[in-house]
Amino acid sequence: MTFAFRGRIETNGSGGIIEYQWRTPDGQTSDVITAHVPPQTKDTAVSMQFTFTGSGPASGAATLHVLRPAAVYSAPVTVTYQCP
Repeated sequence: MTFAFRGRIETNGSGGIIEYQWRTPDGQTSDVITAHVPPQTKDTAVSMQFTFTGSGPASGAATLHVLRPAAVYSAPVTVTYQCP
């Protein structure tokens, strides 16, 4: 089963570089992702897909972690998987 996560990083509109990473529901951390934000842009949409592989029930939380220009964490989004 694949879960899709979407986030929005709000900025002050001055443009620049945003660096962020995702923490997946299984506790893994993604590579650092760099986004180049043009001036006058007030928010940037980001997304991640996570595919659960395994058997049995499982649950976890996904979070978005902005690293640059300032360290900010999103609220966790909890997902639960039950075998069909």
